[in-house]
Amino acid sequence: MTREREELIDYLLGELPLERSRDVAERIARDPEAASERDLFEESLRVIRAAAATGWEARRGRARLIWLRPALAAAAVIALVVTGTFLLNGGHHAHTVYDPDGAIGYARAEETDAAGSVFLPARGDGITVRAGKVEVAAIGSDRDYPLEPGETVPLGSDVKSTAEDCARLDLPDGGIVFLRPLSTVRLRAHQQGGIALRLIDGVACTVAGPRPLHLAVHETDLILRLRNGAALLRKRPAEAVALRGQLFLLLEDGKRFRVPEAELLPAACAKAPATKPVADGELDLDWYRDLVFQPGWFVEELQLDEDGRCKPTWCTGPEAMLYLRLVPPASGALRISFGGEPREFALHSDSELRLRLRLRDLGPGPVLHVTPAAGLKEARVFGVQPRGK
Repeated sequence: MTREREELIDYLLGELPLERSRDVAERIARDPEAASERDLFEESLRVIRAAAATGWEARRGRARLIWLRPALAAAAVIALVVTGTFLLNGGHHAHTVYDPDGAIGYARAEETDAAGSVFLPARGDGITVRAGKVEVAAIGSDRDYPLEPGETVPLGSDVKSTAEDCARLDLPDGGIVFLRPLSTVRLRAHQQGGIALRLIDGVACTVAGPRPLHLAVHETDLILRLRNGAALLRKRPAEAVALRGQLFLLLEDGKRFRVPEAELLPAACAKAPATKPVADGELDLDWYRDLVFQPGWFVEELQLDEDGRCKPTWCTGPEAMLYLRLVPPASGALRISFGGEPREFALHSDSELRLRLRLRDLGPGPVLHVTPAAGLKEARVFGVQPRGK
């Protein structure tokens, strides 16, 4: 951890002498990178302090209680100072409730476990073909050769999925790459460390491991850094989507633009970055889900009315799950019901909340009611079973 980051944290905690505080404030004013890090640290600290003050509570007896007591919050802040990456570079913040708390998948936020980890993390020192078949060629070479699951891809290669198969590649730093059929990526080492991936053609879904992934879409200004979470890259049209976590567009003069989660960033945008919300159905992730999950998976985007009500189509299966993401405009309580006794969760102003719950635990249906619905960013019902290890 650099001295600059240590001073930034001390500054936010009010633990710097007055003279040094002025120096840090001046550095933030002239350095966009420092200002961006300040914003991320402030968000983390706000979440920790809010949770320490009020805790998380679900009303029903069988609900999972999540409390972050003052002593634990202090320990979390200490961990932040010691490691320099806690909450800034990895994981979900404290306002996340997953119930049941099991790892399911990779790309979407609802598919991770309560700690933000992905199911079946990658292992090994090289780039390994985990599923599907690919063709590999050295960069600049016209000669390619096939690889099957279990075989290793050398760095400095162009990797192409076949017309018949999606593919999964496990990266040495714990990251994952999913390729739609007839997609090509270029993989090599990045000067700053870690893996650099350039999408040459088709569609790729990337999941960052403990180290960030350096991403680009060939012949466009989409030069990106996936700090954690997952991203979707498409060549035609050229665009990137922040599926979950922290995806940054790298701009001139060391500046960065953070792509909001569940929003799409088109190419030719580096001069004036602008994004738009994108629904699950617009992402065309069926190929990914066919690769990762057993047959019979389903995903339904929910459209709640002004009263926060809707009637999901998929509501009878035992595997049906509800996922919500919201940034409430005010503190209070979130109530969710599905024909049974409502469950209640605390809301803190401007602190993002994620929920993943079994529909069958919310009642017999058929109408879902979420109140207040203000600040709701994502709402889906889904049902998936992972393929075997």
